[in-house]
Amino acid sequence: MSKETSSVLSMRLLPVRDDCSLFMLTCCLGYTLMMATGRMKPESMITAIIKLDEVEEKGFKTLVNDKDNHVKILVEVSP
Repeated sequence: MSKETSSVLSMRLLPVRDDCSLFMLTCCLGYTLMMATGRMKPESMITAIIKLDEVEEKGFKTLVNDKDNHVKILVEVSP
C-alpha cells in the first residue's frame, strides 16, 4: 500500500447522520483516494475558470445549456 493510500484510509471519520451523508462521505473518500494514487486526473475535467461575477452567465447557464462540453467550471474568488 502506498503512503498516499494509507494516509487516506487512516483518516478519522466523523459521525454520519443519514444515508445521504454516508454516500457523500464514501464518494469523497473514493475520489480522494483515486486522485492521491494517480488513478484520476482532475485537471482533465476542468473545462473553464471564471471570475466570481461571471458565475450566473458563464457558470450556471453554461453548465445547463452546454453540458456536452463542460464538466467542471472553477470559480476564481480572489481579485
